[in-house]
Amino acid sequence: MGKILELWSTDAEKMFFTSYLETVLPDKLSFINWIMYYAYIPKVLSSRNQTLQSRNALIGFYTEKWCRDLFVPIARKMNLYAVNGVICEELGLTKNSSADLAFCTNEKKYQKAEAIK
Repeated sequence: MGKILELWSTDAEKMFFTSYLETVLPDKLSFINWIMYYAYIPKVLSSRNQTLQSRNALIGFYTEKWCRDLFVPIARKMNLYAVNGVICEELGLTKNSSADLAFCTNEKKYQKAEAIK
């Protein structure tokens, strides 16, 4: 039987906050409610339909890398590479709208269409 992969967990989330709080201010990772910082909006507070992860580049970068690390073993079995931020003008993947994650025949950020699987 194969190895069981651990998906996103409380430990992964703690690692994210611990690693980033060493280098950025809490307000870059949290919602502010005058006195407290929240990673998630408590039900008792009004969120005004906001979600932290939808507009936070740090969370996006971290989770995209986390997903790449999760998919690397699968890519290797297929003789491919899991690559973040792939740009391929032919496919409409531009610098401003790159692929979060792609399986490719090489590790380059700039890809030709035929190299993206």
